[in-house]
Amino acid sequence: MTRHPVTYVPGLHRIFDEVLLYAAETMQMDVLHVDIDVSDCRISVYNNGEGIPVELHQEEGVYLPEIIFGHLVTTTNYDDTLNIKLAKVFSTEFIV
Repeated sequence: MTRHPVTYVPGLHRIFDEVLLYAAETMQMDVLHVDIDVSDCRISVYNNGEGIPVELHQEEGVYLPEIIFGHLVTTTNYDDTLNIKLAKVFSTEFIV
């Protein structure tokens, strides 16, 4: 193994980091798998946690994963959920 300088785009690093942090926050998991496919320009992240319930939100009338990963909110109280939403916005493909 030899060391070489690596050039990377900080924004791409941040997107990857946000997805990893979100996947690692699941308390009931013991597997976190990352697959980097250079030929398809795809990064996949998997954990074996409980997952997000696919059920309709009573007030919004849309499924919970859509709210968590898709609805940007206007508020002064931003939290970590905004970061994963921005990772989705700046990705060419985002599958939950």
